[in-house]
Amino acid sequence: MRFRSSIRPFFCASCLLGLLLQGGGVRAEMLIDHTSSDLAAIPDNWIEKAKQDLHIVYSHTSHGSQLVTGMNALKDFTDYPLNKYNWTDDSQGNSFSLSLDDIYGADLSGGDQDNDGNGIADWADDTAIFLKNINNYHVNVIMWSWCSISGHDIDLYLHSMEWLISQFSKGGSDIRAFAHPVQFVFMTGHAEGDGENGERSDALNRIIRAHCAAHDRILFDFADLENYDPDNKYFLDKNVTDALYYDFQGDGDANWAVEYIDRHDGSELDKLTTGVGVSLYDGCDSCAHSDGPNNLARLNCVLKGRAAWHLFARLAGWQGEQPDQNPPVRSDGNPVGILPVGTSQTTISLNTDENAHCKYATVAGVAYAAMPLSFQISDGTAHQTPVNGLEEGNAYSYYVRCSDADGNVNIDDFLISFSVEAPPVNKPVIPPMLHLMLK
Repeated sequence: MRFRSSIRPFFCASCLLGLLLQGGGVRAEMLIDHTSSDLAAIPDNWIEKAKQDLHIVYSHTSHGSQLVTGMNALKDFTDYPLNKYNWTDDSQGNSFSLSLDDIYGADLSGGDQDNDGNGIADWADDTAIFLKNINNYHVNVIMWSWCSISGHDIDLYLHSMEWLISQFSKGGSDIRAFAHPVQFVFMTGHAEGDGENGERSDALNRIIRAHCAAHDRILFDFADLENYDPDNKYFLDKNVTDALYYDFQGDGDANWAVEYIDRHDGSELDKLTTGVGVSLYDGCDSCAHSDGPNNLARLNCVLKGRAAWHLFARLAGWQGEQPDQNPPVRSDGNPVGILPVGTSQTTISLNTDENAHCKYATVAGVAYAAMPLSFQISDGTAHQTPVNGLEEGNAYSYYVRCSDADGNVNIDDFLISFSVEAPPVNKPVIPPMLHLMLK
């Protein structure tokens, strides 16, 4: 028996058919697609976490280089914070830049060979040899991309990926998997201009998507980033190509990147693509197979570079949730009303709907950063601090602002106000005789 048949994944035919019919609606365990190109959605701490933790090897040829070209555009874009999207062409870089060994020259499109007859593609055999080498135990992400997916053995691709996962991912059979597990990224192939269910591209991509959904795999949906523009307009039904041309009135007579940038003149994506209006940045470099009219189809590379950072953040542990942009909600301020005669000190307190650090001032309108006093008990959701020197007959106001762990700060005051009761005024005692005389 060949080893291939001994570990082939089980498929429910009717289930797989249902997934295939859904097309782009299937969901992998980790899906990076056209909805994954908004950099603002990625919390900064996960960008830094990716730099610290990931050691990636990425093998590709020209089409796969689009990710790298886009990553270079982000790295060089001077409107972004310095070094934020830094990466190093080395799987053993430092924690200040992403470690990615960019291997150009081999991709999945040459991957149908099985020269040793073991039922595993040669590229997967080579990957296994690489990962078994103790000098490569630091590598924890493997990515292979397609050039053209047309005509290739998708069953062999999926089986070879599962073979690698069974050995080297968490819980895998190889000894390195215990302490040095590897994450494997599946990819779809670029658009071929033959539309929905086209046998050169989309029909094959749908099989990959269905497999990743059925087996909870990590998928970088290369094709989906070409099928939609950033406004979520859909072009696969218009025979979109890998250069983002599509059929409008004739054969490939329109380009959605040109149209998008025309609609969004001066936007961040326009500037990233063209460099117009950006100091010390000349725009995205040549984008393999996708320069397009006036180089505007280089937007293709920009979007794939942005989606790549979504992938890296997810691989580092980000769950894809949107960053918190709301400041803490404050409630239950105390004390209130009138405190009894003789009160010279009390505790002011409030609650927040999330962990926060709270500060206060005795005058209104002081910015959080300038507030001189912090609550002694804070950093959770219940906050309190003593106040002293209270005097009878006086009113007191404390203006509170808080900041959460993401740096979202209240810009308005939360008022805690109360007063201390004044002592009673004693009426003068009139002697009885004087009282009679007054009468």
